[in-house]
Amino acid sequence: MHLIDDILPPALWLGGYAGTAAAGAVAVRRLTPEQVPKVAVVTSAFVVASYVYVPLPLGTSVHLLMNGLVGILLGADALLAIVVALVVHMLAGQGGFQPLGFTALAVASGALLAHAIFHRMRSQDRPARTAAVGFLAGAAALYWSAFVIFLALWLSGDSLRDASRLFLIPHAGLAVVEGIVTAVVVSYLQRVQPSLLDGASGERSAFPVVVGHE
Repeated sequence: MHLIDDILPPALWLGGYAGTAAAGAVAVRRLTPEQVPKVAVVTSAFVVASYVYVPLPLGTSVHLLMNGLVGILLGADALLAIVVALVVHMLAGQGGFQPLGFTALAVASGALLAHAIFHRMRSQDRPARTAAVGFLAGAAALYWSAFVIFLALWLSGDSLRDASRLFLIPHAGLAVVEGIVTAVVVSYLQRVQPSLLDGASGERSAFPVVVGHE
């Protein structure tokens, strides 16, 4: 889910940086020392997961994003993990500098959607429900982020509208894969370390990521 330079109009990518800077400042200010190790571990796993590619027909492929799982585990701190991962990708030649802020907001908004879905619908006493909600949260996070980027491409000019239509197709299948992986991980954590799922809930999860300028 990487965009190259000069593909978005200045209003979108500058707005993306403004939104990311504002949201990131709030996240850093609210980050507690106790939460730092968890954010670091999840960020590392997020970077590694994004290098797992899923092959598609016609010789193409898409890679896992796992922003839903990041949102479930980190809540308000998800943006920090996502920004770090996207910078790593950019330095590795994946995606440009201009759209980085916009992409961070798109991916983070999906992460926060997953957090809201999971922590409102999860049942600690019903493992099957936890798995189902994990699937829904993981799939919704990925597809929401893809939809935000689709809208940006659609609004960026007639030359990109055909490409934007194709953007959603592979991500529909990837959303199912992400949902399955997320369901497996949250089910496992529910059994062995449920506190990892509980730690991101509460008032700190209500983080106002602005998506309007994406």
